[in-house]
Amino acid sequence: MEFVNNEPEQIEIRKSQNTLIVVGSGIVLFSIWSMVKMMGLLVLLKKETVNELIEKVGTIEGLSEDTLFWMFFAIIAFFMAFALAIRVFVGLSAVAEGRGKRRGLLYILIAVIMMIGDICFFCVGFFMTEEEQFGALARDQSISTLIIDVTSLIMLTQMVISALKIRKLTRRKRRAKD
Repeated sequence: MEFVNNEPEQIEIRKSQNTLIVVGSGIVLFSIWSMVKMMGLLVLLKKETVNELIEKVGTIEGLSEDTLFWMFFAIIAFFMAFALAIRVFVGLSAVAEGRGKRRGLLYILIAVIMMIGDICFFCVGFFMTEEEQFGALARDQSISTLIIDVTSLIMLTQMVISALKIRKLTRRKRRAKD
């Protein structure tokens, strides 16, 4: 029979690793959902978005409304893909560390920055008036969006706490061995 290390520290490390795997996977899924949702909103609210764009920027000679929309769509898709790549990096790094692979501090630092950004974005969106909103880029203030945003913030927070806990316990364990 194989020996299972059930020391309290080892149990806490395993729990934190499991949390990193679950939360890292959730971050990846939430980020994919965010991009799909934004692209879908852009397509569904095409007319409103184009009208807001023309109102803010003005008409551009030689560009049809469709061309203007698809240029705007491409720009938003580029930035959303960049944000998706960062969130996927953070999520997959958490999953890898949860599976026992040593990852650097970069993904934890990015996660903390994402948490601060999410809090700021939430506060700005909460106090934004209708006149300041921009077509499909308007802040959705429904209860379901609030729940998803808070859940995402909790997941990021839990990920950072678990990653730091694993590092602390592993370091303590190594020192005790030496």
